[in-house]
Amino acid sequence: MPYDPLTTPTDLEIIELLSKGDRQTPANVAAHLDRNSRYMSGRLRDLEERGYIRDAPPAERSGMYEITKLGKIVAFHIHAYVRDYQNIFHGISLHILEEQPENAFYPDLIKLDETGVDALFEVYSTEGFVVPSHLEIEIVIEKGYSPQTTAEALFSIHYHGLAERVDGMDAYQITKRGEKAVDLYREGTRDPVELTEKLRETYTDEEKDRLDTLS
Repeated sequence: MPYDPLTTPTDLEIIELLSKGDRQTPANVAAHLDRNSRYMSGRLRDLEERGYIRDAPPAERSGMYEITKLGKIVAFHIHAYVRDYQNIFHGISLHILEEQPENAFYPDLIKLDETGVDALFEVYSTEGFVVPSHLEIEIVIEKGYSPQTTAEALFSIHYHGLAERVDGMDAYQITKRGEKAVDLYREGTRDPVELTEKLRETYTDEEKDRLDTLS
């Protein structure tokens, strides 16, 4: 299954609609989103082929669609989506799907690689905001990261709500969640499930409601 990145606003709208937990027919999705029914049927088939939604069981080709685990991960993080970073957004979502613990599902699982942790600490220690070129100066030479890697690392902490983009630009500043994450890392918390559980204390009511629905 190819699992291509999401590129159209309509795809994001469909995922957000199905993330509410209801199974939907193409006609219902078209009505909800005020789109042409034939066009919407094509978008739904495309999303199904790419693994974000599926034909709802138990009947084969029931004509009803529901969201998959990958779709739920995307739905939880959908407000962090940035078109210029669609491939990175997609890659992180797949990584979260692959890293799920046994016997539980965490659409909000927080798992940073080494570059992501470095970016988190750099943004935490910087007054104001950080741009990729700043990280190049601070850690690229020291650790051998490429400029592209630093941009991806900054976006990864934005994806998890640990940093926010400033005025929609490629500039990042720490969030309260990010500050708590730094404290947890300093205390030695590395297990993704434990880290996620503790950072859930920082979720907004909207995030908590979304998590309850998706979980």
